[in-house]
Amino acid sequence: AAEKALVIIEMAFTNNRHNSIRDRAAPALGIMVGRSAGAQTSEKALALIEKLLASKNADTRRGAIEALGHVSGLSVGTQAGEKTLALFERACADKNICARQVAVKALGNVSGDMHGDQLEKALAIIEKVLADRNEKVCENAIEALGRVGGNLSAGLQVREKTLTLIEKMLVNRNPSARYNAVKSLICMGKNLSADQTKKALALIQKTFTDQKGYVRYKAAEALGRVGGEKELLFLEK
Repeated sequence: AAEKALVIIEMAFTNNRHNSIRDRAAPALGIMVGRSAGAQTSEKALALIEKLLASKNADTRRGAIEALGHVSGLSVGTQAGEKTLALFERACADKNICARQVAVKALGNVSGDMHGDQLEKALAIIEKVLADRNEKVCENAIEALGRVGGNLSAGLQVREKTLTLIEKMLVNRNPSARYNAVKSLICMGKNLSADQTKKALALIQKTFTDQKGYVRYKAAEALGRVGGEKELLFLEK
């Protein structure tokens, strides 16, 4: 049954006349990867995603990336988990800007199901994307940082690295990037140690001098979300 489903899904992806068909096929392909799907089905589904990522058609590649964004329940250390991250790394380097945007956002979304080494590898991929020349791609990468650092399974090293990367993005010349950096601090929120919380609060307070009002407004929200009511007294000074 799974093999027949994959054949139908592949036909949907190669139907260049109707993007809506491909868009519906992406989630179906994604959920065929993961713990609940079984090792054999996951392997075949990932092989199809890899094949679609090699397509010359940008929309087909984007659809394959969206399929990756629907992957869930990856077991740590499995071939499916390793393969999925490898495909994400490839997708995040796609020559098409829209594909890269979708890829890094999808990686952030699925990072909630990751653990241990998977989170470290996801963070390493996102770090590379932060240097993307396209502002929108970079903005999505910054938002993905918060999702990785906010994962309850994230270790001390992952959270420290995430905070360091967010700190760099808070001085990005693009105000939307700075805004997303503050959002990422909110995502990490209560997942920080006492020392990390102090560092995060210090970073948030620095953004109160940002030139853009909407960045300062987000910083005020972050101050309360990360530090609690007592930190809001800072606003009264």
